[in-house]
Amino acid sequence: MPARPGAKQALALLRNLWRGYDLAISTQSGDRPTFYAWAAGRHSVGFIEGTGVLARLKRIALTHPVDLVRDSHRVREVLLLSDALGVAPVAELVAPQGLVPPAAPRGPYAVIHPVPMFRYKRWTDEGWRGLAAGLGARGLAVVTTGGPGEAAQLDAIFPARSA
Repeated sequence: MPARPGAKQALALLRNLWRGYDLAISTQSGDRPTFYAWAAGRHSVGFIEGTGVLARLKRIALTHPVDLVRDSHRVREVLLLSDALGVAPVAELVAPQGLVPPAAPRGPYAVIHPVPMFRYKRWTDEGWRGLAAGLGARGLAVVTTGGPGEAAQLDAIFPARSA
């Protein structure tokens, strides 16, 4: 899906998605992800935040609405989606074999993504360096991830990374 689809692109996507799935799950509470989940699936589940008019419309549209719990860890929030579907949640993260890069540390490690797509969501460089130092002090190796063309930004945040 394009990041900022025009009306023509959005209608084409909607036409291609329309009720093409038995179940559509939205892991975000935004209007657009909720709308596309409703359109794509004969059954839909998604988060609802707030109590306004849009929240009420989402409750009507989604076959399995889930109230977003903001003071909860994101993993626990997403596990609420399985509860709504009657699926036993499994709170264990397992990396699929073959998808972990060969250079991944052998021992315990943390993965951070310090360069999000939108600048307003970005934390300070000092904050990321402090987090990495704190994780290292707890015995974790730190692995950074980035998208295409973000290597220079990662090098600016973690100068020793390129050494």
